[in-house]
Amino acid sequence: METILLGLSYLFLPFIILMPKISLFKVGGTAVGIRLEDFVVLAMLLVGLVALWRRRQTRVIGKQLWLKWWLLFMLWALLTSIFGIVVLKTVSHPTVALLNWGRYCEFGVVAFTALLVNWTPQRLKRLCVMGLAATVLEFGYALLQLGDLVPYFSTLQSLWQTTDVKFRSVGVVMGTFGGHYDFGLFAVFVCCAVLLGLGQLQQIEQWLDLKPAISRLLLAGIGVMGMVCLLLTKSRSAYLAMIVVVGLHAWQTRNKKLILLAAVLVAALTGVYLTGKISNRPVQTTVGSVAVVIDESSVARTNKWLAILRNDNPVQWVTGGGLAAMGDAVDGYYLRLIGETGLVGLGLFLVMIVVLLQTYFYAPKHQSAAAKTLHQLLLFWTVALLVQAVFIDIFVSSKIMFIYWLMLGIGISPSLNEALS
Repeated sequence: METILLGLSYLFLPFIILMPKISLFKVGGTAVGIRLEDFVVLAMLLVGLVALWRRRQTRVIGKQLWLKWWLLFMLWALLTSIFGIVVLKTVSHPTVALLNWGRYCEFGVVAFTALLVNWTPQRLKRLCVMGLAATVLEFGYALLQLGDLVPYFSTLQSLWQTTDVKFRSVGVVMGTFGGHYDFGLFAVFVCCAVLLGLGQLQQIEQWLDLKPAISRLLLAGIGVMGMVCLLLTKSRSAYLAMIVVVGLHAWQTRNKKLILLAAVLVAALTGVYLTGKISNRPVQTTVGSVAVVIDESSVARTNKWLAILRNDNPVQWVTGGGLAAMGDAVDGYYLRLIGETGLVGLGLFLVMIVVLLQTYFYAPKHQSAAAKTLHQLLLFWTVALLVQAVFIDIFVSSKIMFIYWLMLGIGISPSLNEALS
């Protein structure tokens, strides 16, 4: 069973990176659908449960404190959704609410099954090589969108239908991710890996068994492609996430050049945004006596946020209205959680994140450099997610979440950490 789980993990990472968000079955009148990866995750769950029963690994699972908080969050989300459907009548599509809850479950399943695999450095190397190959193909696909040579796959299109949107009309690339913001965060993930790799060149050369010139050329090539794709997404939230990660790395390493770079990037991002260079349908307005340009999406996002904050029902502030009560998107995950699961749901989610951050920050002293680097990468990814979640519902973006939860399960796997140490 472990061999099957390992094989599914090998296939799952490149599959998620490259496979467009194409629904096999859609819920009428909504943008929600059942996709091929849902069946893959179901297979992983079934194999994982059999492996858990055969190997009696409940101790390994039971020691994962973050998993307990995740289960509490999932139970609360289910109860609030039922309450919203039956009592509050705030959920207009009960099927969508249950499917959204099921998607949350899938993220945890991916991490759960990764915990059951006996990961070794060699197995991790194979997974990274497959993920690296898929990343190069994904970035190549995105760059081909510049010349309108390949189609965009929008998450709002109907069954197996590609969109007529071209780069000339939208001015952004999004690969197969269906949205420029989540593709932008994927590019941030890759750039984080490159940023850490620059300080571990010798270890990477030994690990990949490559000549120094080839490994450095490979790292530089991936880094350049990642930065170019990130810039071409025009995703301001992804830009900000990258800047925060650079600043965090500069603070940890006390690197003055990186601190200066982060400050320059913040100033540049603020300037190009206020001048309308990266705005979507810019609208000119004034802040005091200063003329600024903001975009239509920022106005829409603000209106959604105010609608949630103006809710005068005290019960909904505690329980929320249930999953899917806020519609397809709120463009702000924390406020979305308040609207759907209340302050209790937000609190459970944040506690789980804090537990994960403690795992990355306070790693055992006997850990090897490789294990510390892997935990550092997961720390950067988590921080990037937390930053983008202020503006985007990124924790429900399936492609990003599947990648994150898979690597999370591997990164905190007791078998891998013991092998690396």
